[in-house]
Amino acid sequence: MPEPLRTLIVDVETSPFLTWSWHQKSHPQHFMVTKPPILLTWAAKWRGERKVYDDRLTVKEVLEWNDSAIAESLAELLREADAVVAHNAIKFDLPKVNGRLAHWDLPPLAPIQVIDTLKLAQRELGYPYSNLDYLARQWGFGGKLKVHWEIWEEVLHGPDRDKALRQMVRYNRRDVQVLDPIFEKVIRYSSNVPRLWKASFDGELFCDTCGSTRIEKRGVRRTQAGAYQRYHCLNEKCGKYGRFRTSNAEPKAAGVPL
Repeated sequence: MPEPLRTLIVDVETSPFLTWSWHQKSHPQHFMVTKPPILLTWAAKWRGERKVYDDRLTVKEVLEWNDSAIAESLAELLREADAVVAHNAIKFDLPKVNGRLAHWDLPPLAPIQVIDTLKLAQRELGYPYSNLDYLARQWGFGGKLKVHWEIWEEVLHGPDRDKALRQMVRYNRRDVQVLDPIFEKVIRYSSNVPRLWKASFDGELFCDTCGSTRIEKRGVRRTQAGAYQRYHCLNEKCGKYGRFRTSNAEPKAAGVPL
């Protein structure tokens, strides 16, 4: 049987950056920034598992503007992953993590397959909005927890920073729990999703998205790179169409319905 890739679903929460400003319409220059954005909390879960992991700054770390510990704790998880999923991963989550690792001169991340559900939803689903809360409510997955600017203000300047950080972790964890089913929905209806399963033996044929070996041939597609056998996944919870090179089209194991 094919084996699933280690796929990590991730969300991070950051502080705003703090600057001086002459007036409300001014655009701060780099020398006016007094503190850059830092990680405040993160949450993550492995695809196919229920447990949600998280980490957050301590009050002392907020006061010292030091997110090195939680940047490294998230990086440790990311280094175990074959693929990472986040909503706005390419422009927000991963650059933020990479930037903080670089700031603290911590070991870099290994090359990793990135699946950005926001980018896929914007490109291929055509909804008027593609934010996490909208998609979750449209598809019946519940919504994000409601939070207001005051929680960030409390974390940065309030008398009960620890309580605010705990509230932010709950908000962060909920985002990951909502992103999990959204990810499964988006990849089902999107093309060019990377392979999320790997063969247990050479020549094994299966659906790249759900891992089912119940697939059927649906013609050949020819490109400049070569000829590909198209297939349709017969798993009713998936139904994806995919392809593999015709040179590997004949199964080496009996019982594969092609």
